[in-house]
Amino acid sequence: MSLSATIFSSAQLTVEDFKQVILSSGGYVSSGIPHRGSISEGNSDIWLALHSKDVIEEFSDADDRQEWQDVLGDVPQVMVEINLDHTEHAKLMYLKVFLRFAKAWPCVLHDVDDSVLSCRSVLLKYKACLG
Repeated sequence: MSLSATIFSSAQLTVEDFKQVILSSGGYVSSGIPHRGSISEGNSDIWLALHSKDVIEEFSDADDRQEWQDVLGDVPQVMVEINLDHTEHAKLMYLKVFLRFAKAWPCVLHDVDDSVLSCRSVLLKYKACLG
């Protein structure tokens, strides 16, 4: 079983936005719904899926949605589900991908440790992982 994290954005990310982040990270995208992609570096992999606001509401409870909204400062419109393999490098990769999304759109991360993190908090965590 893989680890998972989720990016929530208050922006209306398009499929093209999603693809651009993955492709610019050296990854691959597939067609279909939900829209999926993957990124590999060495022996590490992460897999991503873009979901609409409907999926957020269907698969989460009101308390979780409120927590994401509180940190984000607005209502989440889309989510990007991220599944990680169990390598240590994958834990760095997903943070780096989050920062690529957050550079262009307002985002928060529900991370693998079940914490909801702002962009600044993710950046600090990423730097700590780099050593």
